[in-house]
Amino acid sequence: MPTGASTVNARVAASNTEFERGSAADFEGVTGYITWEWKPSGLLKVNTSLSRDTGQQSGFLRLFDLSNVSATDFSQITNTLTVRALYELTGKILVDGTVDVARRNLADGFTGLTGRDTTTTLSLGAKWSVTRTATLGCTASRLSRSATGSASSNFDANRFGCFGQLLID
Repeated sequence: MPTGASTVNARVAASNTEFERGSAADFEGVTGYITWEWKPSGLLKVNTSLSRDTGQQSGFLRLFDLSNVSATDFSQITNTLTVRALYELTGKILVDGTVDVARRNLADGFTGLTGRDTTTTLSLGAKWSVTRTATLGCTASRLSRSATGSASSNFDANRFGCFGQLLID
């Protein structure tokens, strides 16, 4: 903990992924992540993370962030930068904004397809605690992917979703 307002976590590993068939997807190198959570005030929290992992690891990490569910990533290597800000607008309303940039090296050992892509996601959401046991929220996001090679394609999408949660004691 660098300061009372900051928390830093990190992992560095020497990684080696080998496949029995199709060595094009093999990877040997350094992987890891660093995350920084900063709370400049009681109302604002900013989470920043930088990661470099094989597709299997980066897909697994996203499993625990249910507010940012995405497709599983089986790339050879993925470098990701994410900045997420949460602001408590009132005692019952939380606003959430996220910028996520992921660059992938793609190599399919079975088909021989290779390539690279960069995916940028911008999202903005809000959550309202209606009562102690009821919550409503919505999120809008814009996803844009630019790709080179045969393993991926360009893609743009707008997403919008809402949810409701009721806790029964």
